[in-house]
Amino acid sequence: MPKFTPGPWKADALNEDRFAYYILPAINAAGQWGPWIADIMGHINDTFPSEEQARANAHLIAAAPEMYEALKEAEILYARYGLLAQESTCGPWINKVRSALAKADGKVEL
Repeated sequence: MPKFTPGPWKADALNEDRFAYYILPAINAAGQWGPWIADIMGHINDTFPSEEQARANAHLIAAAPEMYEALKEAEILYARYGLLAQESTCGPWINKVRSALAKADGKVEL
């Protein structure tokens, strides 16, 4: 089981200027937001990404829990239906899946 905050996550602008975004878990059954997960800074100066990149980064990060689950399911289906015999055609794809999952699970140094 992954140790990260369960999804789904939400990305939203931190302020009206939309140069910063935050990531929060979706509202729980009690109607409360979960703990703050991340800040994504936009174009404050030339060392930060553009507003467009900051928004795209925020949405990519917010989608992470669902993408993780989709990759886990793809890996299970790949193994279950005997596609391991087809390593020559599926090898590069499944290797990318396994690499991404290992990174997300903290099994690979960042």
